[in-house]
Amino acid sequence: VVLRLDPRLRGRVDASDVIQEGYLDAIRRLEEFVRNPSVPFYIWLRFLVGQRVQEQHRRHLDSLGRNAR
Repeated sequence: VVLRLDPRLRGRVDASDVIQEGYLDAIRRLEEFVRNPSVPFYIWLRFLVGQRVQEQHRRHLDSLGRNAR
């Protein structure tokens, strides 16, 4: 996660928090994986954590300022 997290976010977002959120996603979606394990578990888990990294990028870097109108 540290390698994939944009350097501008290092002061705002802790990599361990992103990993923990990914683990929570995995717990919530574990039944989905067990029903259809199309990829190895570690790849699936890496995918979920990667989604969390993308979410942090969107939240902190892609947000536009509010329109004054």
